[in-house]
Amino acid sequence: MATLKYILYSFAGVLLMISCGEKKDTKGTSEKVEHKRNNFVEEVENAHKKEKFLNNDVISFDLDLSFGGQPRLNGKFITKTNSQDAVIIYNTGDTLYINDDDVFASSLFKEQKSLRFDAYTWTYFFLLPYKLSDQGAMVDDLGLKNEHKKAKLTFGKDVGDAPDDWYMLHIDKQNNLLDYVAYIVTANKTKEEAEEDPHAIRYFAYEQIDGIQIASQWEFYEWSEGKELSKKIGEAQIKNISFAPVDETFFTPPKGYVSI
Repeated sequence: MATLKYILYSFAGVLLMISCGEKKDTKGTSEKVEHKRNNFVEEVENAHKKEKFLNNDVISFDLDLSFGGQPRLNGKFITKTNSQDAVIIYNTGDTLYINDDDVFASSLFKEQKSLRFDAYTWTYFFLLPYKLSDQGAMVDDLGLKNEHKKAKLTFGKDVGDAPDDWYMLHIDKQNNLLDYVAYIVTANKTKEEAEEDPHAIRYFAYEQIDGIQIASQWEFYEWSEGKELSKKIGEAQIKNISFAPVDETFFTPPKGYVSI
């Protein structure tokens, strides 16, 4: 899930929800690992047209999300492509404002307990191919495995709400698009506890949006290093994806909204 702008927050109940190579003593080895890391990130960013993506200030999409066959969230997301600010408009009429590290909600919001989770998780999943060069993000290239190029994403100390989270990135070796990502979330639990229950999100049904490949469907799975994707536990449809400029004041919370 970043500040939670870098990482995912926590999945609860049935909800789902990699170490930098600079650990070797010799200068030559360190340089080699750094080179591999940059290559992996560059391949992903080029495939997902990061530069072109960031030339747009704002992107919006509708998300219809369910777990265990039950609706989880249905709403419209409007987010800056650099993830600094976002607004979530739920189909219930409730609205959530995210300004960097702060989340604002009305005290009358119908569901409070998962708001910070919602605020950062789903936009991070959506923006993940563009987040690998974020400050504090460290990507360790693990090489080729079957049909995937594989790397582990971890975070520097004190980065975000859950710096012990990690993501195992799997990209298609043919086109370098993100295929699936295994991950743990450590909010409200230890890293050891989180590693007992890892999950994965699969990206597919890529669509061309202004020349940029964006996945329009997600699937969530139970995951293990040996079995990889196993039991499917959730899914999401992403619709009406568009680059939609808005006035800067759009991201300003109304009076009466409080930081949560």
